[in-house]
Amino acid sequence: MSKREIIIVFAALVAIMYAVYSLFIASSSKQITNDTTMKKAEAARSIANFSAILDKDALTKTDIYIITRSEAEWEKDPFLKTELAKELKIPKQPVPLEEKINFTYSGYIEIGDKRMAIINDVEYETDDELELTGYIVERIDPLEVIISDIERQRKITVPIEPEAL
Repeated sequence: MSKREIIIVFAALVAIMYAVYSLFIASSSKQITNDTTMKKAEAARSIANFSAILDKDALTKTDIYIITRSEAEWEKDPFLKTELAKELKIPKQPVPLEEKINFTYSGYIEIGDKRMAIINDVEYETDDELELTGYIVERIDPLEVIISDIERQRKITVPIEPEAL
């Protein structure tokens, strides 16, 4: 036999001897105890440890307050930006007849059937009333918006800003 074959056979014999040792000799030296009193004592220690951990992490008054407030009904969603922005806007005021109004159409958004226009930095949909009382968004197109002036019974066509294209 060559030197290589001898090394492979030797490694295989070592592996077989280790397997026999771990299966028969090492397993018989372990003693399995089925003592129920030891199991009960161990369970009691575990329960004592868990209760000590729970007592240490008891809720403070602040934690209780936070939990009760988070479970309460919210009148308004504080994370909904559009509702919050509409509430903070300046109240609507009628525009004098002699004053000329300039509208700025700076953005267009279309998602499915829903079209939105950004007029004077505020988002509007069709049939929404503008911040200025007496004006309603009648039609929204990608290149222009038609706004109805209710008092004067006229329509104002506002083209989109060139830099918005």
